[in-house]
Order: sequence, then structure tokens, then C-alpha cells
Amino acid sequence: MTRPKRLLFHLLSVTGSVALLEISAAGATSLLWRWGWMPQVPSFDAALVQDYLAYDNRALGWGPAVNASGQVAALSARPAPAPQAGAICVSVYGDSFTLGSEVDDDRTYPYRLEQRIGCRVANYGVGSYGSDQALMLYRAQRALDAAPTAILGHVSENILRNVNQYRALLYPGPGQDVSFKPVFMLTGTGLQHVPPPVTSADDFAEFARDPDTRLPLDAFATRPRRTFPYLLAMARWVLTDFHVRAFVRGVPRHAAFYRPDHPSLALVLTSAILETFAREAVAQGRRPVLLLIPVGADFAHHDRTGQWPDDPLYRSLMDAGLPVLHAGRVLAARLGAQHGCTLYTDCRGHFNERGYEWLADAVAEFVSPHLR
Repeated sequence: MTRPKRLLFHLLSVTGSVALLEISAAGATSLLWRWGWMPQVPSFDAALVQDYLAYDNRALGWGPAVNASGQVAALSARPAPAPQAGAICVSVYGDSFTLGSEVDDDRTYPYRLEQRIGCRVANYGVGSYGSDQALMLYRAQRALDAAPTAILGHVSENILRNVNQYRALLYPGPGQDVSFKPVFMLTGTGLQHVPPPVTSADDFAEFARDPDTRLPLDAFATRPRRTFPYLLAMARWVLTDFHVRAFVRGVPRHAAFYRPDHPSLALVLTSAILETFAREAVAQGRRPVLLLIPVGADFAHHDRTGQWPDDPLYRSLMDAGLPVLHAGRVLAARLGAQHGCTLYTDCRGHFNERGYEWLADAVAEFVSPHLR
């Protein structure tokens, strides 16, 4: 074989190897996206875009419908199978842990709380909410919700949602393509509501071309995404992705966001959100309760380090003199030698029936003295 032929053969071999690696990386990154590990910006389905624009809830992102002024026209809570008689005494706000995902209506923590305190509890939890959206919903219906006690449930992972505008960057995978949310921006005068970053067909077209320009307040806008060349995208993801780093270190992926020096300033913003909820409730003559809810990974972190990932938030709220209940501490004391995962469906999901029941017990003990 002549030298030119050998060079051509070598070049073809290298090209073929690179092409094979690129094809393999394309398949691997597709699986990572489907498993919820690696984000991508899709080509938006026209029907989904049309549905999103028809709904267009700029005040909340999703959840109850609002009118042109961003107010909820009628209260809508998860039904209680056999509600207590009389007026509502407690209203609860939060995400799917408050809503009671994965259990029946009579197994949610708000319903069990109602049975323990002997008066009606309204469950305004909405799946996938951040604690920012929970405050937004509270504001949107405060003229209608007159319960004397108001609870905001902050699940530890919510700190990530509070600095996220495009849900598919934080929770990749099918079904998240058009999930955009409003956020709060902390200014010198308090919290400023910032509508979802995509609210028109032109916005969708611009977002597909250049997502970063539409996400100025999203802490995950620079997260490595599934793009061509896939081999390079996968290398960046392995080396820099916050989820990968947390997995390698064996810590909850939200733990770093509770550091005061984290670039997202998520701790400062989240503290302001919860403090605002409490102070606005007091201004309305209501008693607020800030409920910090752990996820399964928090128990393992506590067992290993003696610390809870959200300890900085808990200390901040306590220092501000606010009524805060850290459910993780109460549940851990009750568990004793049992593992915290026994309170969850699979330690990565929601509470199981026992977990919701124990959470209701903890909240009932905290609020009961003030209901008499």
C-alpha cells in the first residue's frame, strides 16, 4: 500500500471512530435526558405551544386560573373526604408534598391535620410549585382565603425551583417542554414579581434560537445541555453539571444552594420569600407557620454529617423571630434508629402514608396551642 493510501486509510479509520463515538454519545445523552439527568431545549410542538398560550397564567405559571389582574376568582382546594364542620381554620400552601401526591385524599397531611385539630383545613398545594409560586398563590387569593392560620410548606428542594424559570432545565425529560414559571427578584424594596420568560409565539421562536437571552434569572441557564456535538456536550456535563457533582460527592443536589456564598443567592431569595409570607400574613391578622419539609436524601445527609442541608435557612428564619417548624428534626427524633427512607415511597419520591401521617402529627402539635 502506497503512503497516500495509508494516510487515507488512517484518516478514514479516525473519522469512523469519531463518528462512532459521536453516535454513541448521541444515544447516551438521549437516555440521560429521558432519565432526568441532562436537559435539552426541544423543537417546540405547535399544539403544545398553542395550549400554553391559551392558558397563559403569568401570575402563577400553572395551577388555578387567574383573572386579568392576576387574582384567583374562586378558591379551589384538594377535596377532603369528610370535612370538619364550620369555617376553615387553617390554609396550607406548597407543592406536591402539601398537595399529597401518591396517596388518596384521606391520607394527605392536610386532611390528617384536620382530623387532629378538629377544624377544617384547606389544601392549596399545587404540584411542582416552588415556594415562590406558593407565595404568589397566597397573594392571588388572599381576598378569598380568610383562614386565621396560614402555613407555607417549603420542601428542601424548592430552593432550586425558586431560582428556575424554565422547568425543563431543572427537571429534564418528557413532558416538561413548555413549563415556564414566574420568579421573584429581590430588590431594595422587597420581592418583585417577574412573569414567565415566554408568553408569545415570537418568544417561543426566539427561545428556540437562543434560550439564554430569555432566562436572565434562571440559575440553570448555563447548565450543560444535550446539543450537537454530543460528545463535547457529554464531556461538559460530566465535568461541570451541578447534579453530577452532587452525585459524586454523595450529597443532595440542593445542598450547595443553601450556602450563603452560592452564586445563585438562592438562600437570600428563599429566606425573603418565606419571611414575606409570614409578615404579610401577620399584617392581615393571621398566624403564619413556615414549615420546612425534608426529602429522603436529607436524612442520609443528616445521618452522615449531623447537619440538615437547609440548616442555614432554618437559622435565618429563627433569627428573624418567625414561627418555623423544621419537620426533619421532629421526624428524625421520632424515627430513632429507623432509616428516614421508611417515610417515603422510594426515598427519592414523596412521603408514603406513614410519612404524611407523621408530618400531620408534627404540624398539629405545633399549631394546636394557638387554635384554642
